[in-house]
Amino acid sequence: MKSVERLLDRWIRKPYYVFRPMQLVRRIRQSTSHPPKVAEISLPWGSALVISPGEDIGRCLWTTGVYEPAVTEILWRLVDAGDVTVDAGANIGYMTSVLAARVGCNGRVYAFEPHPQVRARLRENIENWRRTLGWSQIQECPSALSNGSGSGFLHTGAGFDTNQGTASFTPQSPNTLRIEVARTTLDDVVGNESSIALLKLDVEGHEHEALLGASRLLERGAIRDIVFESSCEPQRPIELLERHGYQVFRILRGLLKPLLKPARSSSPPSWEPPNYLATRDAARCLERLRPFGWRMLAGSPESR
Repeated sequence: MKSVERLLDRWIRKPYYVFRPMQLVRRIRQSTSHPPKVAEISLPWGSALVISPGEDIGRCLWTTGVYEPAVTEILWRLVDAGDVTVDAGANIGYMTSVLAARVGCNGRVYAFEPHPQVRARLRENIENWRRTLGWSQIQECPSALSNGSGSGFLHTGAGFDTNQGTASFTPQSPNTLRIEVARTTLDDVVGNESSIALLKLDVEGHEHEALLGASRLLERGAIRDIVFESSCEPQRPIELLERHGYQVFRILRGLLKPLLKPARSSSPPSWEPPNYLATRDAARCLERLRPFGWRMLAGSPESR
């Protein structure tokens, strides 16, 4: 059974090809030549993104045109115009662009990326969107979200050049490179009077600490939805969020739409990314995610 599921996932469950056949044509063409060191691609919602096709995220975007489609679709459906959102672990800005397209110029996107090399590419993309699309809704934040303010050390291993999303506060081996970065809390950045529609959290094992730094926001129910990745000890952020009244789901990718499963009910396939959705309004989420289809592939800011 697992071999059949793997076959389905590898060859059939590819919405970015099924619903965007020209992307498959582009991939076939790309397979006949070496990718460039740096390239600019056009995302389905109309924003350009400068990528490095030799790096993992860049390679995925170069071949498929999107990254983590289930998470992308969930952000697309749950975020509305005018919302305040947070992208923690923004990397080069792919998810930031999704949020910015949804909130529009009357909303706000806080984009946190502490690694200076990665942040340089993020800044390049943000400035390009401001120049070409008039986007002023993104606030770049050079600090790492954590459970306190001050400084800390990001660790990068030998594989960082091929996967720049792996910088972590946890040493990965005795030979990791340390980079000192600033730390802050979401409570301090957003303040006591504001609320957040959606927080996207991808911080390489630092999720629990980042959520502890949002304790005041969580206690007053000021963050509606949280989409987070947690490959290391996911039970810690899950338990913390459940104590604050969230219902937590595991995010899976189907052919026709993202799928939600209770986080504690079953073991998902090992090849699915360890992504979760925590929400204070499960009825709203389930209703938004009920229709079939991939709205983000259509690219219209008005579609939901």
